[in-house]
Amino acid sequence: MKVYLAGNMHRLWRERVTVGVGLEGGDSSITWLMPLITSDKAKPGGGDKDLYFVRDKSLIRQADLVFGLIEDYDREHNRHSGLSAELGMAHAWGIPIILLNLLPEIHSFEFLEKLADSVFYDWEEAIRALHFVCAIT
Repeated sequence: MKVYLAGNMHRLWRERVTVGVGLEGGDSSITWLMPLITSDKAKPGGGDKDLYFVRDKSLIRQADLVFGLIEDYDREHNRHSGLSAELGMAHAWGIPIILLNLLPEIHSFEFLEKLADSVFYDWEEAIRALHFVCAIT
């Protein structure tokens, strides 16, 4: 199973997901796909936003499932435009989406919730659901 982790690339939340699901390490039943993080900008092509898009789009197409995270809101820096694009592509390609929305009080995220197959509002529920889906495939 291949799971794409969609969300803010400048935060260190992805490890919380992979460790929380508990299928990493010796278990080869899951492959985590994720955008390049900021420290990866030194790699060939790093920092070129066009190459980031091509790479991320390719990873989403490979995914069996997308796990998305809404964790902060910064209107000035439009933090969720990438997440919106990632979820939109996954939805259009028929890839199931699990969304963790930690800001349910912000109504502008309701549209993203409509793209998801399952929406959760706390870490434990979302990780439990992701573990369940990954463990049965």
